[in-house]
Amino acid sequence: MTALADDVDVVVRALPGAATASSSELDRQLRSGLRRLGAFAETPSAAPAPGRSPAAR
Repeated sequence: MTALADDVDVVVRALPGAATASSSELDRQLRSGLRRLGAFAETPSAAPAPGRSPAAR
């Protein structure tokens, strides 16, 4: 399971293209951005993003 670290605050600004995006696409993009920023508190059961190894972070 992956969760945001306790010390992370998130503000989301949606661009116009978000109005027509599916919720699954918005979820994927949000998680991808947060992962790149290192905002997730990883737990032992957390799987890496598809196509990425844990060392690639």
